Amino acid sequence: MMPSGLISLLSLVFFAVVNIGDKTPAFIEETQWIKGNAPVFENSLTIVELWKSSCSNCRDQIPHLTALQKTYVNKISIVALTAEPVDVLNQFMKEHGDELSYTVGHISKDLMSQFLEGAPGVPYCYIIDKKGNVVWKGHPSSVEDVLDNILNGT
Repeated sequence: MMPSGLISLLSLVFFAVVNIGDKTPAFIEETQWIKGNAPVFENSLTIVELWKSSCSNCRDQIPHLTALQKTYVNKISIVALTAEPVDVLNQFMKEHGDELSYTVGHISKDLMSQFLEGAPGVPYCYIIDKKGNVVWKGHPSSVEDVLDNILNGT
């Protein structure tokens, strides 16, 4: 049996910071899709938001991300991922799911940690290009500032 300190140290090795230009961490197969379907990277840019339903700043992003999904229909796919317990997420979606016009999925705590390594916390998002590479990362409220440039290839 490994001591917990060694397990934590090994976790740091496996959970490297996800940087611009990196392949996005594999999450499609490991996600339990609560609303919508898995994104297909080849079809559009994908915005992956990490969030928690208990986070007020995260909930404040819902109208913004919904508006982006509607504005950039067929150009972007938005995926909100959380590691909250599935029953908590299902209850939130029962009460507020109609407010979200994008895909929602449940991921493991380990995968959430991998996405958030080096990030200031949630909400946090990545823009993934059609090849599955990270092209931007930051707070979801800033995503619109770079979205047109990325879509135009500039």
